[in-house]
Amino acid sequence: MMSMLPVFWTLPSVFLSGVAAAGGIALINAVANIGGFFGASILGQLGLWSMAAILCFGGVLCAISLRNWNSGCPSPAEVSDA
Repeated sequence: MMSMLPVFWTLPSVFLSGVAAAGGIALINAVANIGGFFGASILGQLGLWSMAAILCFGGVLCAISLRNWNSGCPSPAEVSDA
């Protein structure tokens, strides 16, 4: 499970450079800290089902964003025909 960490932390510097990369890493760290604080509170007050619902909501958001991101890319058939 922890083998993905080196690859994950290189992503901001792949897409961003200089100060923007540092800001991207800081944003990831800030979101993780907020999630660590609120995650325990939500689990304690609302139970495990609420955490499962938040996880599913995040998966739906990822699927929607990937679909929108891939809509601008050419399909493999378009690339091979060119």
